[in-house]
Amino acid sequence: MNCCQSFSSGTKALRAPMEDGLASRGLSTDEAFRILVQAVKEYAIFLLDTKVKHFSIFYGEKDLGIKKPDMELEICMREGRVEDEGWRYRQDGSRFWANVIITAVYKNGVHVGFGKVTRDLTERKSAESRLIAAYEDSEKLKLDFLANMIHEIRTRSIDIRPSKVMLTKQS
Repeated sequence: MNCCQSFSSGTKALRAPMEDGLASRGLSTDEAFRILVQAVKEYAIFLLDTKVKHFSIFYGEKDLGIKKPDMELEICMREGRVEDEGWRYRQDGSRFWANVIITAVYKNGVHVGFGKVTRDLTERKSAESRLIAAYEDSEKLKLDFLANMIHEIRTRSIDIRPSKVMLTKQS
């Protein structure tokens, strides 16, 4: 099933206003959606059939071990959609942090598949990790500073005690 066909069949509300503008540019609704899907960067848009062939290839061994792809589809069928963030794998085997939304797709009340939109959030995850590391480093520096200050205060108060005793004896 073509991904653009799935989008055009489920967008009757958008069709009427779009068709006039698209027709004047020589584009059908299907062509416009195909162009949209191809032009979007950092997102992957899929239409999965009800058998969901090759759906699990994007998941790591840990997620496959707990049957995460199957659980997500079960939730999707029960609730209409499911959203998740986690590590996924590209066809070349490289890992990326993904936000995934899976939506059950129906035609005339019959379940025909799933729409899946995956967004690559690797850069955001990397920046978040750097920020957390910087925070942890600053916390360690703060705790080290406070420990040194406490040590200095205690050392100074020990040095002051004999002087205080001598002053009180002289009075």
